[in-house]
Amino acid sequence: MDRYIHEQNLALYRKQLSETHDATRRSVLLGLIARELANEPPAETGARTGPQPGDS
Repeated sequence: MDRYIHEQNLALYRKQLSETHDATRRSVLLGLIARELANEPPAETGARTGPQPGDS
């Protein structure tokens, strides 16, 4: 769930960045993108694609 929110935040900030020409707003958005990238949640592990040894 954290990864989804992270990706949605980045998409929103990038969209807004592409739509504005205001220097102050662009600076704020670039800071938000940088912060979001710095706090990237760890990749999800443990994805199972089928029966695993020991499953019964």
